[in-house]
Amino acid sequence: NLQRQILYGESDEGRPKAEAAQVRLVDLNSSIRVEAHQARFAGADARRIAADYDFIVDGTDNLESRYAMNDAALELGVPYAYGAVFRLEGQAALLCIPGSPCYRCLFPTLPPAESVRPTGETGILGVVPGMIGLVQATEVIRWITGYAAPTPSRLLLYDARRIEFASIPIDADPRCPACGSSARDARSAPSD
Repeated sequence: NLQRQILYGESDEGRPKAEAAQVRLVDLNSSIRVEAHQARFAGADARRIAADYDFIVDGTDNLESRYAMNDAALELGVPYAYGAVFRLEGQAALLCIPGSPCYRCLFPTLPPAESVRPTGETGILGVVPGMIGLVQATEVIRWITGYAAPTPSRLLLYDARRIEFASIPIDADPRCPACGSSARDARSAPSD
């Protein structure tokens, strides 16, 4: 799938992706600092990795990691730029900001492993992740620079078959186990 992973080339095969990405990004701009984390973004590792950052951007095709990103964003109080692709479709949303839903509001529980087909089997048109990544990058830049108010809570849908975008309003679920009122109260309660 190198056609849709533009940080990598054939010479990177067999090399850890985090390491190859770090080398490529520093080669593009030697004045930046890039920290590579060669760990699965899950559980305690997710919170440890995310603790030093102001924003979480989803670039994974792993659902378990996506839930970990959401939970880390809520715990740390940072925004989460969600993005996902499937075949010729993609979706993106800015989540976990004040007044917005979280990922678990949209998808409350991790689906059973047998219901999810690997991307190698389903196929993804290589430009679709690029389109979704551009939307995510735009949201990050807008948020960090304060250039424009965050977009209202919505799920942006992209259909490459028709070259169409659609937007669906999304609301926070007050009963969400991750960001609903009882979860917020539990996070703000003093620990013993």
